[in-house]
Amino acid sequence: MINSGIYQLLIELPEAETIAVGSLGEIFFAEGLYIYTGSAEKNLRERIARHFRKEKAFHWHIDYLLKYGEITAYSLQPYEPGLECSTNLDSLSSYRDAKSISGFGSSDCDCDSHLIFIGPG
Repeated sequence: MINSGIYQLLIELPEAETIAVGSLGEIFFAEGLYIYTGSAEKNLRERIARHFRKEKAFHWHIDYLLKYGEITAYSLQPYEPGLECSTNLDSLSSYRDAKSISGFGSSDCDCDSHLIFIGPG
């Protein structure tokens, strides 16, 4: 496995939840499928493994959603500057009814969000 990269998680949320997401406050999440785009400039394997663990300290926005949702698939790409955002935008435009969850996972870039709701599971 590559040590640094861009990753996408396909997450299934089995039922609608209102979740307190750190500094973002409470957010309503509809039941269904979400795509989260993230990056790791090092220790990619450890980052992916961490996302699969249920017991962990909450550090990133995605940690709050993963308390309720399940990762059903993931993909990896080698790291390149800017690729995280372009991969995220490509995913957003690939699904007709996709909706970004404003402010989620994008505190270090100009994107509206790095979490996309793509519809019912």
